[in-house]
This record gives sequence, C-alpha cells and structure tokens, in this order.
Amino acid sequence: MRTMKRQQKFATKYQREKVKMKLISKILLSLFVLFVIFTVTGCSKKQYPKAEYHLLTGRKAQPYTSQGFKTVENTLSLGKKKRYTLSPTDSVMVYPLNNNEKVYSNYKEFFANVIPGKNYKVSLHSLPDTHKSTYKYLFMPLAIVTDKQNEKLKLTAIENEWTNAFEKPGLKRAFTFNSGETDQVAILIYANNVELDKMIHMFMINFITYKFMTAPTGDFFITIEEIKEK
Repeated sequence: MRTMKRQQKFATKYQREKVKMKLISKILLSLFVLFVIFTVTGCSKKQYPKAEYHLLTGRKAQPYTSQGFKTVENTLSLGKKKRYTLSPTDSVMVYPLNNNEKVYSNYKEFFANVIPGKNYKVSLHSLPDTHKSTYKYLFMPLAIVTDKQNEKLKLTAIENEWTNAFEKPGLKRAFTFNSGETDQVAILIYANNVELDKMIHMFMINFITYKFMTAPTGDFFITIEEIKEK
C-alpha cells in the first residue's frame, strides 16, 4: 500500500515537473521569437511619422519671427561638432509652401559668435533612428540663419549627399553664408515635412537592403566653421 502511494506521489510530481518544463519551454520559445523580431526590425521605438506629424499640427505654432535665448547648451563653438536631437517636444514653427500650404515642424535654435564680413560653413549630418532595422527613419534638415537684428542671411547650398557607411549612415548637407555686419548669428534647424514616411534612399550592405525613410524628428550633428581664405 505504501509502495503504491509512493508511486502515485512520484507520478503526480513527475506530471507537475512535466507541465512546468512545457511552460518554461513555451516562455523560452516566446523570448526567442521576440529576440528575432527585435533583431530584424530594430530595438528602438518604432516611428510613425504621419501620426507624429498629426500630433504636431495640434500644437501651438507660429512663423519663426524672433530669436530665443542664448545658453551654454545651444551655443556652437567654431570647428566643434556637436550632436543634438530634433525632438517632438521642441518648439513648433510653420512655414509656407509655394501654394500657400502651411507645413509644421519642430525646430532647434543655435547661436554662434562670428566675425563681421567673414564667410562661414555650416555642416549637418542627419542620422537614422536605428542601425538594426532595414527601415531607417531620419529627418530632412532645413536651415535659416539670421543676424542680431533677426534679418535672414543668404544661404548657399554646397553639399547634399548620402553616406552609406554602416557605422554612421545618413544624409549630409552643408551651406555657406557671409556674416555681413553682425558678430553673432542664430541658426535655426527644422525638418522638411512635406512628404513623410517616404523612401528617399536605398543602399545594400552584405546583401541586405536598407531604406531611408522620411521622419519629422531625429538625431543630427552640426558644425560651424570659418572658411579661411587661401
């Protein structure tokens, strides 16, 4: 009788262990599937450009007409590259298209001390949101430069190219301007949000195709430097 009870107890314990092992196996399988999904699609937060833009249009916005406050964080040193993020929480501006349609964008404002009458170059490098996804979202940077009186300075575009390096892919843009009579400029960086969630570039690494898609926000590098006369 005792032997039978021991056998029943052992059988019950075995069944519990078996169920437990099945549950653990299912959990491990689920974790493996999630790992594969995140490896393929990227671990960073997925962007939804059109939905993000829809929320943007509901915020208070106005044309960029006045400069903000100069701080240590938004002051650029000549020749020093700095990384920033154009974020959904940044201030909002509107700018018109040729057909009078209004386009909304977040913007970031920077300040730089310059020498009057000198030529300067501003370099921008818009970075994709993740290196693990084959869909890489980034914003198309635009810029406005103003003097101390908030008058716009003429910009000349000199660079607009894609870099496909796996470590630092993205879009590089550069423009020049003359400082005129001012000793300080404000540089406004915002996004071309005319066409969002659109594929604008494609390249291949190790037989894997990567696609650059337009987004309203993202990380970027910015540098300002004086153009030395040769």
